[in-house]
Amino acid sequence: MHQQKRGKSPVYRGVEPIAAEFLGRRLEDDYPVIMIDGMNIGEMTVLAAMGIKNDGTKQMLGVIEGGSENHLVVNTLLTDLIGRGLAADIPRLFVLDGGKALHKAVMDTFGKYAAIQRCQVHKKHNVLSHLPKSEQANVGLAISQAYLEFDYDKAKKELLLIADNLEYRYPTAANSLLEGLDEILTVHRLKLPALLRQTLCTTNPMESANSVCMGIVRRIKNWKNGEMILRNIAAGFMEAEKSFRRIKGYKQIPILTSSLFSFLMLDTTQNTSQSA
Repeated sequence: MHQQKRGKSPVYRGVEPIAAEFLGRRLEDDYPVIMIDGMNIGEMTVLAAMGIKNDGTKQMLGVIEGGSENHLVVNTLLTDLIGRGLAADIPRLFVLDGGKALHKAVMDTFGKYAAIQRCQVHKKHNVLSHLPKSEQANVGLAISQAYLEFDYDKAKKELLLIADNLEYRYPTAANSLLEGLDEILTVHRLKLPALLRQTLCTTNPMESANSVCMGIVRRIKNWKNGEMILRNIAAGFMEAEKSFRRIKGYKQIPILTSSLFSFLMLDTTQNTSQSA
């Protein structure tokens, strides 16, 4: 049985049976939210995908290793998820760390059914990295306050004002803030309630799983090859799953699914009208 599953999934071929069983399992739920994030293992990059179910429970969906976080690696991971049962035509929120390869692969694979939320924490860190330490505290606080606005237009206006104030002195920081601005505020555009918005505006749930996984495999000092990485990272995520709890705000997920449908269908209609 294990050999059969490994043969069907090129991503996980060669992984020992228990890991192949875990990573090759069927994906039967809708997963209205999928989070994807990367971490460095030795000289390799590991990308992991986590799904959040309609009842708020979390599940690791897949892992892939590669030399970098490039489009081909991400696309292979997403193709494997679909091959194991993930429906490609259900509106979903994808919470990503902001990498261009991730964004492109998600949009190429899921198209009009994907709403992308760029991690707000990653974005703020990126902006602050272009500032001197003397400016970081004030700018970071201003960005955080803008994120806390419930109304999309107000939040966007505040972020645009921050970028405008930075443009002359620190243009690279301003450009970083403006890049992908609407996708930083997707949870605002969806009008999600505060608790669920707080959960889904960052990749923190995914990064918490990464942290547990890394804690389990930290004793390994010599990563020989990709197969060894997959085998041990799979085991680490298997252990991490045992401690998974429902996300905060899970009772509000029906609001998300309804908002996603309206948001994505409206966006599709507008794009069709503009191209006509």
